[in-house]
Amino acid sequence: MATKREISEGKKKVDRIKQPVTRAYTSENPKYKVGKALLSVIELRAAGQYCVDLHNYYMRNVNQAEEIMVSYEERHFLQLEGSRNIFIVAWSDLFDLFNLDALDLSLIRCFALHMQQETRRRTGKKCGYIDPQMMTVTFMDSDRDSLVRYMVKCMGVHADKEHIVVPYNPGDHWVTLIINVRSKQVFYLDSSIPSDESGAPQIRDYSLVISILDESLDRHLRASEGYKEQRQVAFTHHTAWTCTQQPSGNSCGFYVCHNMLLVAEKPDFIDEDDYFNQTTLGNVQDIRERLAGFLMMEVVNKKGKFHL
Repeated sequence: MATKREISEGKKKVDRIKQPVTRAYTSENPKYKVGKALLSVIELRAAGQYCVDLHNYYMRNVNQAEEIMVSYEERHFLQLEGSRNIFIVAWSDLFDLFNLDALDLSLIRCFALHMQQETRRRTGKKCGYIDPQMMTVTFMDSDRDSLVRYMVKCMGVHADKEHIVVPYNPGDHWVTLIINVRSKQVFYLDSSIPSDESGAPQIRDYSLVISILDESLDRHLRASEGYKEQRQVAFTHHTAWTCTQQPSGNSCGFYVCHNMLLVAEKPDFIDEDDYFNQTTLGNVQDIRERLAGFLMMEVVNKKGKFHL
């Protein structure tokens, strides 16, 4: 059967390109030195109290303790990693966090857990969050069927939500996906749209994730009682929704995290074209402090919800 699929490029005129993809995990930053301060004293004071506390914890424990282990339950990500329910934030990942560099997958997962807590406190149940580990090109290539089943499950569990917010890694980069199952729309927020030699913007190749999301939507709807649509159903994909473009560098993870915050604050963002075009350096620094606070209060703290 023919697939009905609509692709919208938002407010930007872009051409499609195919880019090589690799992984979602970052390599250890060559500037990282075990046991050395992650920021100068002046920089640390300006970063915020949670950053100071996390840095002190790092300096006390880096040479004598295991790295930071985050414990979670199946309800948080709707799946577990085999029989275990932990993931690790490496000491070296803290260097990138403090220096506003490339956030490792583990820290993106931490922020997704943080946003689950924030959404319940702020807006009730308007946004759902899934495991960023599942939305990487590595996993998509290796186990597509499992991912489709997982997405169908997520669409069912989060059926009462306005949006499902998804950090997606097409390879060495993070993009925010906002999925609205009710309206059958997906919004793609890329803080680093590539350009050609002339400087003209070019859209990333989203064909793999588009096909997975469309198949998941079709299966989800066909599992619903009374659904009789004969042809395959698909999302409308807004593949270049307007958002702030990051400076050169590896700060895409911070922009994804801030976009997640913005969705929670204004789930009805669709009517405001430039709503996501507001991320500043101050917002990026706030994400750093939020992640430091999550690690200290919810993971390191023995009374924290994600303490092992």
